[in-house]
Amino acid sequence: MTIKEVDWKLELFAKASVLSLMERGKASVKRGWVMSDILKEIKDKHGEEGMKVARDYIIKDHCGITERDK
Repeated sequence: MTIKEVDWKLELFAKASVLSLMERGKASVKRGWVMSDILKEIKDKHGEEGMKVARDYIIKDHCGITERDK
């Protein structure tokens, strides 16, 4: 699944939620965020598809991790 196959509203809300949860994590006592915690909250709010969008966004866009060419 690519992000282009996902409803743009879902993509927008999932990404906004990710950013909000990251900021909340940075402001917490831990001073950081955990991807699994964020994905669980996104899944609860936006379902499985929203979680997939959030995961791709965190990994590719936020962390800059790309898949290796095979």
